[in-house]
Amino acid sequence: MIVRVFDKTSRNSIDFDDFIQVCVMLHTLTDKFREKDENRTGTIQLHYEQVGLCEAAACDIYAMLLMN
Repeated sequence: MIVRVFDKTSRNSIDFDDFIQVCVMLHTLTDKFREKDENRTGTIQLHYEQVGLCEAAACDIYAMLLMN
């Protein structure tokens, strides 16, 4: 999935710069998950409204990375 989203040339591969963007996005999303996983169990519970906020945050991160 990562290659499909970040493959700008349709070569079924990603450039190094795009790989770095993926790493930054994954790190950011992991940090956001850890904020919610207060007991460090690897699971979180979200209310319906919070899911929308998480999706919006992920979209914002993705859009920010694509602009660079």
